[in-house]
Amino acid sequence: MRLFCMTLGIGILIWQLQSPPEMAWVGFLMTASIVGARLAYRAKLPNVLGMIVVGLAIGFAPITTAESHQSIKPFADIAMTWVGLYLGTSLSRPLLANRRLLTGSIYLYATPVLTTFSLLIFFDLHLITTLQLAILSGISSPIFLDRTEHNLRDTWPFSLCVTAIGLGLLFLTGLIFGVQFIQTDGFGPFLHLAADIALVVLMGIVGLELAHRWLQHIHTPTGQFTSWFTLSFLLALASWHIWIHPLILAWAVGLALSLRTKRGLRPNMRPPNAEALIAFALAHYVSGLVLDWQILPIPPYFYALIAALILGKIAGGLLSSRLTSQPVQAWLPLLPQGFLAIVCFESIASEIAPLYFICTGIGLPLLHLVVDQIAQKIKNGRIRTLARRTQAV
Repeated sequence: MRLFCMTLGIGILIWQLQSPPEMAWVGFLMTASIVGARLAYRAKLPNVLGMIVVGLAIGFAPITTAESHQSIKPFADIAMTWVGLYLGTSLSRPLLANRRLLTGSIYLYATPVLTTFSLLIFFDLHLITTLQLAILSGISSPIFLDRTEHNLRDTWPFSLCVTAIGLGLLFLTGLIFGVQFIQTDGFGPFLHLAADIALVVLMGIVGLELAHRWLQHIHTPTGQFTSWFTLSFLLALASWHIWIHPLILAWAVGLALSLRTKRGLRPNMRPPNAEALIAFALAHYVSGLVLDWQILPIPPYFYALIAALILGKIAGGLLSSRLTSQPVQAWLPLLPQGFLAIVCFESIASEIAPLYFICTGIGLPLLHLVVDQIAQKIKNGRIRTLARRTQAV
């Protein structure tokens, strides 16, 4: 109730002021999205659904303008960087070396990718665009998962591995663009670009080593939060100069820091799961999608993309369950698309990004809840039937 009153008070302040300060907008988005998450939790829905609905409501609200949204973008980039660090550091060498987990992740990822590519190839799209859309269709949903659920012991690692596979393939498609760059502009500009990339990589390696050694000497929660927030701020600054989305850059840095040690970063060295920062980043991004939404005819490939995504993920999950003995509950929460995929998706097909986000960020979680309830009822029915037979014997 206290948080709701704070949100209402900040909203009234923004409504009265013609040009409210940036921190008022940051506080409004943060508190409102957390209130949405708490309400969704009380309604026995995923917390992320409440954050998304609040972001949509703020985007459609008359008090939201493109200027106010753009003014707090630096703060949102820092929050997105934190999300990327949290996801990247959650991976480790033991997870990537787990053969059963890796095999299941490959099946979970490859099936929707092949299904999507097979359908989109018949539409009038560029080959690389078709390939990237197919690659994004298989990426999973790390922050869309509620880690308090009892069945996420295998689901969370599955989601992290599937996302890592997808981002690796996206990097390979970037090499395809590099080949086209050579063919169009020649080797001179390409060598200049390669030299810049090599310098950035060298500076990144040195920075990673310094950050890793610094984190080893942090033992207090305050120092831990301050260190990770400082690293998020520096990565956000770097992303503005090298034209890489802060979420993607931070994910790669977090993964590199985790792989630096044999068994990954210790729990006291990882960035904490800051719900406020994740909620703020998601609400800011969703409200921005609404502001950029132009009512245009829906491309014909959109329906094929959604159908291929659902059918491919279900088929991949069933195949993974068959070959790795994983229960349905282990892969069913991976139906919704992940935040990483949505961020990448906007840069590839921005004309359908808002509608795609609504379908995969709201529709698929609701579909997952319905299917999960049906599966639970079938399971309970079988248990009751078995109990009756046991009593009869």
